Amino acid sequence: MKSKITIILFGVAAILFALCSSAVLVGDRNAPEVTAPIKDITYTEGDDHAVLLDGVSAYDPEDGDISDKVRIYDIAVMDQGGKALVTYAVYDEAYNLGKATKVVNYIDVPKATTTEEVTEEDTTEATTEAVILPGYEDVELVSDGEPVIALTTHYVTIKVFDDFDPYSYVKDVVDATDTWAYLYDNIEIMGDYNLYVAGEYELSYQTTDYDGNKSNIAKLLLTVEE
Repeated sequence: MKSKITIILFGVAAILFALCSSAVLVGDRNAPEVTAPIKDITYTEGDDHAVLLDGVSAYDPEDGDISDKVRIYDIAVMDQGGKALVTYAVYDEAYNLGKATKVVNYIDVPKATTTEEVTEEDTTEATTEAVILPGYEDVELVSDGEPVIALTTHYVTIKVFDDFDPYSYVKDVVDATDTWAYLYDNIEIMGDYNLYVAGEYELSYQTTDYDGNKSNIAKLLLTVEE
């Protein structure tokens, strides 16, 4: 009887171990869900982005409510004028990217015809409007004990059916102890893409050194056009 109980307990433990191992290997690959408000929004060129972010929410299965992390990814003025397509973006703690879009009323501010002096305050304000999302920033190739990976670019646009080699965009990998060859062989590229379907695909690059230290995550946004 004791032998049967031992076998049953061992089987349960093995199942739990397999489930836990599977969860660790899979990790958090679920992108957060961004929801834009239904109400009409009017945005005047140059205004604070707060009017565009009002009412926007984001929820992640792992991190919960992350609405405060939503940023404006792009504002594209439409050809017909008076309208713009706003793209919202947010990252969760695992660097999964969630996006949503909304068409808003857009008021274009006519450019001044005379040359005006640009003050230091104006320059600072314009600079702070540019938001660089995590993973899309250029990093310094200096290792402080953990490996570092850098890309030649973070944005690539190709046509449907074009050739695409994701490894060709790796600029360099460095580490305090390990060689370039070892780090390069251990590069992991996460994210799916389809060269036959137009769309935007985000890839995440990361490498691991011999001691198991992981590098920063470098992002590449692949745009496949018709």
